[in-house]
Amino acid sequence: MKIIVATLFVALLAVAVSADFVTITPYTNNGCSGTPYGVGYSLPIGTCFNMYDQLMFIEQDSSNSNKLHFTFYYNNCSSTPIDYQVFVVDQCATFGFPTLSLEFNSSMSLTASMPEDSVQYVQYYYSNYCSGPTLAVFMTNGYQDTDSKYTCVNGKPEVYVCGGDDNCFPVNIEGCHIPGGVLYPWRVIC
Repeated sequence: MKIIVATLFVALLAVAVSADFVTITPYTNNGCSGTPYGVGYSLPIGTCFNMYDQLMFIEQDSSNSNKLHFTFYYNNCSSTPIDYQVFVVDQCATFGFPTLSLEFNSSMSLTASMPEDSVQYVQYYYSNYCSGPTLAVFMTNGYQDTDSKYTCVNGKPEVYVCGGDDNCFPVNIEGCHIPGGVLYPWRVIC
C-alpha cells in the first residue's frame, strides 16, 4: 500500500511541474515590469514546430522545471541545431529568434495565458484546417508598429494595415484562414 501511495505522489508531482505551453510576454523595459507591450508567443512544450522559417523544440530541464531549453533547427528537429538558448521561468530576459534580427525583453510563464485583450493569431500546427494543436503569436492590446495596429474592442479583434503617412485600413481577419504551403492555418481572436 505504501508503494502505491508513493507512486501516486510521484506521478502527481511530475504532472504538477510539467507544462504544455510557455508564454513569452513582451515588455518595453529591462525589468519586465508594468504593462506588457509588443509581440509575444504562446508555444507548445515537447513538440517540434515551425516558426519564422526555422524549426523549434522547447523542453523543460529534467532537474529544474523552471528552466526552459529552446533549440532551433533548419531542416528537422533531429538535425544539427542552429541555436540553443536557456531561459528561467518568471525572470526577465532578452528573447529573439535566430532567423529574425528582432530581440525584446520578456518574461516567460508555464501557461497558455496571454495578457488580457491581446490580439491572438492562433495557428494550427498539425492540421490543414483550423483544428487540432495550436500555438499563438499575440500582440498586446493597442500595439502598433510601422506597418500595422492591433486592438481588441468589446472582445473582437481589430487589425489594421498602416501606410507611412499614418493612414490605417482595416483587414478582414474573420474566420479560418488556410494559406497553404509551409504556413499553418490560423484564426484571430481576443
